Amino acid sequence: MGESLVSAMNANALPIFAPLRETILVEEARRRGVQTIALILDNGPTHAPKQLPKWGLELASRSGGKLTVQLYWLPVNARLSRSD
Repeated sequence: MGESLVSAMNANALPIFAPLRETILVEEARRRGVQTIALILDNGPTHAPKQLPKWGLELASRSGGKLTVQLYWLPVNARLSRSD
């Protein structure tokens, strides 16, 4: 259906997450003609769970509704596992 851009960061990455959203996620979405950015995030402080909904609304407003963000939060203490 769509392509994925996956990134993993260490727990001290909060200062770089906001610029990452704008410089990589938003620009790549615009380049590809994406209408919705879907973010699957843990509830850790790195992803600024209190700031992201506001950023999503601001992005939709700045783009005239042409680009939106859908946030999917993993349960607290969720573990991602890889199947080989």
